[in-house]
Amino acid sequence: MKKNILRAGVVVAAAAMLIGNLAPAQAAYQSNGSFGALHLYDGSYALTSSGTWAGQVVGSASATASDTVLACPSTSTGAFTFLSTSANTGTPASWNAKAPLTFSSGTKNILQPDLSPASQVNGNADGVKTNGGTYNLGVACTSNSGVTLQAAFFRTITVTAGTGAWTAAATAVESTGTSLPTPTWSVTTVSAHDGREAGSVWVGDVLTASKAQPAVFPADYTTTFQWKRNGNPIASQTAATYTVVDADGYAKISVDVVYTAEGTSVTKTSSQTPMVLGGSAVLGGTVTMSAGVSGISNGFLELSIPANAAASFGASTIENNYSVTRGTLGNVQINDTRWITTDGWDLQADVATFVSGANQIAKSNLGLVPNVVVASTKATGVTAAAGTVAGTATYPTAIASAAKNADLGETGVTVLNANLTLRAPRATVAGTYTSTVTLTLATK
Repeated sequence: MKKNILRAGVVVAAAAMLIGNLAPAQAAYQSNGSFGALHLYDGSYALTSSGTWAGQVVGSASATASDTVLACPSTSTGAFTFLSTSANTGTPASWNAKAPLTFSSGTKNILQPDLSPASQVNGNADGVKTNGGTYNLGVACTSNSGVTLQAAFFRTITVTAGTGAWTAAATAVESTGTSLPTPTWSVTTVSAHDGREAGSVWVGDVLTASKAQPAVFPADYTTTFQWKRNGNPIASQTAATYTVVDADGYAKISVDVVYTAEGTSVTKTSSQTPMVLGGSAVLGGTVTMSAGVSGISNGFLELSIPANAAASFGASTIENNYSVTRGTLGNVQINDTRWITTDGWDLQADVATFVSGANQIAKSNLGLVPNVVVASTKATGVTAAAGTVAGTATYPTAIASAAKNADLGETGVTVLNANLTLRAPRATVAGTYTSTVTLTLATK
C-alpha cells in the first residue's frame, strides 16, 4: 500500500515538473565506483541520506528533482534494484537481495525506482537487516537475462543490525580517475623514410589521440586534449590530432585527456611515443627545483672538564739549584654550537697557592703554556695564549680565544691542554704541594 501511495504522490505532486525532468541525466563515476550519482528522496520527495528499513525512498539522477530518470546504457536489456556488498556489486548472481524494474516506455530509462531495503524481495534482505554492515543500494542495468552488469547507480549505506535503519555516504565525483580510461595514440605516416621501422614516429607524421572510452561510459564528461613534448605541454596543441614538427626531433610525445564533470577535472596521460626521428632541433628545457630548508637553533656554549680531573706531574729534578717539576694540565673541551650568532669566546685560568701542610709556594712559580689539541679540534679561529713563565707568572691569565664570526666547523668542538712547570723557591721545604686551576669561559 505504501508503494502505491508513493507513486500516486509522484503523479499528483510532480505533474507540473514531469515534462521538464524526465529527460535522462547522468553524472560522472562516483568515488565508490557507481556509474553515476544516485540521489535519494523520502516519501515527501525531500533529499535524504538516511531512512528506516521499510521507509519510503526513491532514486533520482538529480539533486534538485526527484523525478529525473536514471539512464541505462543502450546495451541494457533489463534492470533491477539491488542490495549488495561492495565486493559483489559487479556480480548480479552474488547480490544479497534484488527486485526487478521496468524501463520507461520506449527508452532505457528508470523513473523513481523504489529503493526501500525492505522492497528488495528476491534474496536474503532479512539477513542484511539482522547482521547490519556496509552495502551498496541502487539500480543495476543488465543484459544477458540479468546475468551481465552493464552499469550500476548506487549509494553506499551503513545498516544498523537488528533495526535495519541505514545511513548513506555522500555522493562524490571520483577525483582519482581510477574508473576513467587511459588514452592512447596512433600514428599516421605522412611520408616514407628509408629504413623506417614499424612503430617509429618521424617529423611530419600525424598523431591521433583516442580517449579509449569503453562502449558503456558516463555521458556527462566533457573532454579536452593537451599534447606534450617530453612531459611538458606544447603550447596551443589541444586538438585530438597533432602533427609532429622539427622541434620534436629526439623528443618523446604524449597526450593528456582531461575529463571534467560536476566541476571536478581528472587528467589521464597516455604512454610516450618512441623518440621522434628526422628532426634537426636540439632541445633545451628547465627543471624546477623546490627544496625544503629546516631551521636550526642557535645552540649553546659550554666548558667540559672530566670529573675528578687532575693534572699529571712527573718527578721533580734540580735545575740551576731550583726544584723543577713538569707536567700537563689534561684535555679540556669547549663546545660552541652557536652557528647562528658565532659570538666567539675567551678562556682564562686562575691558580691557587700551592700548599703542603703549613708550607706554601706562591702561584707565581707555576708556568702554564696552553696549546690547541689539533687532532681533536673541529672549530677554526681558535688561538692559544702565550702563557706564563714559572717564577714571574701572574694570574688570572688567558688560555685561549675563539674569534667572532669564525667557522665553527661541523661540531663546534675545541680541545685544549697546557704544559705546566712548577719552579719552587730555593728555600722551599721538600714535600708534595697541591693546588687547583680554575678555568673560566666567557662569550665575547
